[in-house]
Amino acid sequence: MTEASDITAAVEVWPSIDDAQPVEEGGPIARAGFNYQDEIAVGFLIDMLANPALVKVHLETHDDIVLVWEEIDARTAEYIQVKAGEEEKFWSVPDICQRKKAKTGTSIFEKSLDRDGYLEDSLFRLVTLRPVVAALKPLTFPRSSPGRQSADADIVALAVEIESRCPGFSSPKGRDAAFWLVNCLWDHRDSEKAVEKDNL
Repeated sequence: MTEASDITAAVEVWPSIDDAQPVEEGGPIARAGFNYQDEIAVGFLIDMLANPALVKVHLETHDDIVLVWEEIDARTAEYIQVKAGEEEKFWSVPDICQRKKAKTGTSIFEKSLDRDGYLEDSLFRLVTLRPVVAALKPLTFPRSSPGRQSADADIVALAVEIESRCPGFSSPKGRDAAFWLVNCLWDHRDSEKAVEKDNL
């Protein structure tokens, strides 16, 4: 074998960037979640055009989205968490109470309730791609509907379970799981495309 053929044999054939699979795909996955969240935010901005009570929409400030509502007798902040990077299963109480590295204050429930620390009255909302298990179903009904009051059996049972998983956690204003449950709306939106279609 000649010296020239040795050099040729040693040359590695590299694939084109056009054809190669990415080594990491975290960016596109994260971007898909951001796109979903952006479409949710656009929907609330459109709502402002029709509903004079919705006076401000904050993006990526105290939560993913914060809506400021002004009624005659009250000013309310609604703290919204948008969850797009979810497992393909229904949401459950253990999911919203799961702490990161068992650290208090890191669960979805705790982060949401912890927003209750400002002058305004507080509302909470979770926007998710996946629906919920039966135990969380009451949260998908309008906040003022029957079965959503703190004394109702389903809400009491949920409060007991959340308290058992996140014992003693309260907001800066001293509110607990029962307060969060009465004031939280679970907003299931199927897909980015569906939300985009609604916006259009």
